Amino acid sequence: MNCIPCLWLLTFVVMVVILDHATALTILLTNEAGIEEAGLQKLRSALKKKRHKVYTFAPKTDMSGMGAALNMPEVTIEQHGPPSEKMWAVQGYPSTAVLVGLAKMEHEPDLVR
Repeated sequence: MNCIPCLWLLTFVVMVVILDHATALTILLTNEAGIEEAGLQKLRSALKKKRHKVYTFAPKTDMSGMGAALNMPEVTIEQHGPPSEKMWAVQGYPSTAVLVGLAKMEHEPDLVR
């Protein structure tokens, strides 16, 4: 039995409950499964409903299992949706997406998830 989805769901529930009682945070949100992954979009939506400022930098394609890998040469970044959505698809590994996000954000995030 693979518990990775169970762990992701538990993390999601804990974050929503904890952040429900927190003041608005600036959050850099990412994943390994790619910018279009449904769980990422649901978490993003839930956080935005709580008035958190969410920046999403995620791999352009599914990179599951590659979270610790890193590549930097010729990394491409594409706006995903309208600029007001603050979402970017990064052609690279998940760790690359986080590094790009940290470099592009106006301020240091309160939380990276």
